[in-house]
Amino acid sequence: MLVSGATARLNIALLILVAFSMRPAIASSETAQNIHQRTKTSTAYNNYLPLAERGDRVAQHALGDLYAQGKGVSQNYVEALKWYRKAAEQGYAEAVFKLGWSYAKGLGIPRNKEQAFNWYRKAADQGHAKGQYMVGMMYTLGLVVHRDYAQGLEWHRKAADQGHGKAQLMLGRMYSYGAGAPINLVQAYFWLNLASVAGVKGAAEAHELVSLAMSADQFEQAESLSQAWWAKHPSVL
Repeated sequence: MLVSGATARLNIALLILVAFSMRPAIASSETAQNIHQRTKTSTAYNNYLPLAERGDRVAQHALGDLYAQGKGVSQNYVEALKWYRKAAEQGYAEAVFKLGWSYAKGLGIPRNKEQAFNWYRKAADQGHAKGQYMVGMMYTLGLVVHRDYAQGLEWHRKAADQGHGKAQLMLGRMYSYGAGAPINLVQAYFWLNLASVAGVKGAAEAHELVSLAMSADQFEQAESLSQAWWAKHPSVL
């Protein structure tokens, strides 16, 4: 049977830690790029710049990415932050999220965890799955905000409903150990099943452990939930 009660709650932080691995990818060094790729990214920069300067939020965000990744221009986090902020001020959710990431990691600006949370929350409120996941993690682990498993569960569910694999893993683990809600093996299996099929690291093992503690009826319920979810989200498979 699964561990529950006081022991599980004492160990919950270790059991549900998931790496914060959503940092925007940094391009490899210029010497590793072939001529075609350099030309392609330089052209992209030249195309985005006039649009961004005219206030196009999509182009502003794209320009921020080019600076953050060093594609077509020299890597410059200060410039990246400038363009992300311009797009974020126009409500572009991905740019709002990346402002949060920039504050969290100190990219182009001094590290500020409170500002990171504020921007993640703004992105989350716009329905941005990665923002919802990060807000969920911060509540679950008590980072910046007071630890609140119920809030963590709520935000992870919002992201998980959109197909965010790590949020699905977290949700499954939290239901397994009664963090934020009573232990619910059907819900635990359901979310871990989704995360496992999505290939999230650690999900398959957690999924197998939960299945060992379930009755045949619980197993059938969880499988039905999984099939129904996939039917509504065919693009995830």
